[in-house]
Amino acid sequence: MAESWIEHEGAGWSDRYRGEVQSRLNRALLPELGKWPVRQITADIARPVLLAAAKQSPQLGRLAKQYLGAILRHSIAHGHAAVDVTAALRKLIKVQKSKHHSAWTADQLRKLFASLESEGCRREFAIFVELLARSALRSSELRCMEWSWINIDEAEVIIPAEAMKMGAAHVWYLSKQCIALLKQLRDLTGEGPLLFPCVKDSRQPSSISAFNKHLSRVGMKSEDDHANPHGLRGTARTWWTKVQRWPDEAIEFTMSHSERDPSRGAYQHHRFQKERRDMLQCWSDELDRILHGGSVVELKRKATA
Repeated sequence: MAESWIEHEGAGWSDRYRGEVQSRLNRALLPELGKWPVRQITADIARPVLLAAAKQSPQLGRLAKQYLGAILRHSIAHGHAAVDVTAALRKLIKVQKSKHHSAWTADQLRKLFASLESEGCRREFAIFVELLARSALRSSELRCMEWSWINIDEAEVIIPAEAMKMGAAHVWYLSKQCIALLKQLRDLTGEGPLLFPCVKDSRQPSSISAFNKHLSRVGMKSEDDHANPHGLRGTARTWWTKVQRWPDEAIEFTMSHSERDPSRGAYQHHRFQKERRDMLQCWSDELDRILHGGSVVELKRKATA
């Protein structure tokens, strides 16, 4: 049934991500659960398998549980199983609390962006840094992004669950500035599948180490939380929270912090679409203002009826 699930759900997956899903299944689920008829898989049988996957890595454990649940629901729909046992194992694998990195200051943002104009800084790298600052994405989500996920006409990027830390598909709504940057990048890397391929092997995504090396080269130590790539996400979130213009849940969805059920599909990852589009465009506009010498200020709150 795992193969049937992949064929049914993976019609829109790239070959690379289909291979990654199959690899995770082979590592985490199939060696043990593949021995059992799907109808006979119980919570007691699945529990040690999922815990073993989580021991390899927490992310593999979470994805293994999500894959198993999706396979069981697919099996139920086709009359091959009666129960999704992962419902009883919902709290089996603990989600590790992530470290919060401090937001960047306006001076640090201006120094970073000014450094991108320096001699020897590749344009692809400069676009990566600017998109990272404007998008509030995790660096891994941007580095591994594929051109096939992008819809410029709809001004959105649908990132598949397999590429997301929380294991659920996520929509990045594009500001006007990000659209312009992606159009520039298309001329540079658009012939391959990846937006930011590794220089030495175009089949692999680039490494975040290039960003950290750049920070060191321009005198911004990566060990300092204020100059940490992940801190750029915190900068956007700090501003959105301070402005108090958008609901907290919309901010959480934009940051893709909430663990969501991938089986609910587009309903969930398009929630708060209007607010999230507004948030990302306003942040891009605010970042432009900061880079041109302004300090961080609040927008006026929208009047409520």
